[in-house]
Amino acid sequence: MGRRSILRLVAGVLAGSTIIATTLATSGVAVAQDDSLERVKTDGLYVAFVGENPWSYLAPDGTFTGAEAEMVKECAATLGITEVYPVNVQFDGLLPGLAARRYDMIAAGMSLRAERLEVAIGTQLLYRYGTRIVGKKGDPVLKDLTSWTAVGESGIPVAMIRGSTEIEDTKPFGVQVVEYADNPTELADLLAGRIQLMAWNDNYFSSYIKENPDAPIEAVSPWDYEGVVSLPGHYFNTEDVALRDAFNDCYSDLKTSGRMGEILTEFGFNPDTIPEPGPGYPPGAPEE
Repeated sequence: MGRRSILRLVAGVLAGSTIIATTLATSGVAVAQDDSLERVKTDGLYVAFVGENPWSYLAPDGTFTGAEAEMVKECAATLGITEVYPVNVQFDGLLPGLAARRYDMIAAGMSLRAERLEVAIGTQLLYRYGTRIVGKKGDPVLKDLTSWTAVGESGIPVAMIRGSTEIEDTKPFGVQVVEYADNPTELADLLAGRIQLMAWNDNYFSSYIKENPDAPIEAVSPWDYEGVVSLPGHYFNTEDVALRDAFNDCYSDLKTSGRMGEILTEFGFNPDTIPEPGPGYPPGAPEE
């Protein structure tokens, strides 16, 4: 083939590529576009939660509430999203369900961690809370278990929620773990004598005792967290950047206006743990 023929061929290919690219860009089908915010305005926002008070749960009258649920609902209203549909999911199924598009976001007190941000995108860090040991009221062993180091040295297995960050975070202390699907099942086994210790975060324990003041359980106090703290944010599908960014901007507004502090205080969280507004993740993940 001569040089002139080659040039004509290349020109034809380039012209064809331009036509194809133009067609793809204008068709709205062949080129993926992030219409995630507009989608939920039309179809409603489906929010995955675990059903834990005070994060996100259903009240007896069916109302979707809790600290993180209220953040979601306030921002949904601000963004023009008129319908919010809560979807109850076990903790270890949250991220797989998000990837499979069974819902649009996760609001369940889930820490922002690098490994999770490999399969989802997250908002900024919203606040912090810690986890300590809970056992049967009056159990003499509790007085000696004032840190994760002491728990690890005791050799007593600790019940933890499957998929929770505490499982990995307590490994350096030598803590033996028994994994459970949810807190009520842990508690049932504790009261039945099948386990001796549970890892409950402060807010869940406080909320549970408030609703069940006669429950025969107690949290270890004083307690050294030794860095085992949760860094929660909200997760979105990796393709829904526009939706994540819209919520992230709204969460920044909730922080600067003081409204996030009011919501956290209402549900028993410490508003002093709210960090400054910031971008979503990735890149990176928040540090303790």
